[in-house]
Amino acid sequence: MDIQNTKLEEYLKTILLRNLTISIKNKTLKKGKFILFRQNGYTIDFHLNQVLPSKTKMIICNLPIPFNIVNTSEQHTIFDYRLATIAGNNVIIKEKIILFSPVTKNKFYDTIVNIQVN
Repeated sequence: MDIQNTKLEEYLKTILLRNLTISIKNKTLKKGKFILFRQNGYTIDFHLNQVLPSKTKMIICNLPIPFNIVNTSEQHTIFDYRLATIAGNNVIIKEKIILFSPVTKNKFYDTIVNIQVN
């Protein structure tokens, strides 16, 4: 899967050089100035500058490519990883997906990630 020339790439270009807060289930994953993004297989590497009291630190936040992107406002976007989204709200497909238990626990399984632009 390639994000080139997609809605996801266009969105990421619009938020470059802005301060972001990336959170999941009301917990902040990463926070900082969005410097660069790069696709790495099925994930996107977010390169963020994090300003600490004594120095500036470059951090990388890896997020899987979302099933859907929902812009709730200019300042807030949702990366949707819910099973209902990939199943297209088809109950039968969703039930079949649930039958395959995940090999490992993943914090992105059947959830959403909030990206807040500050």
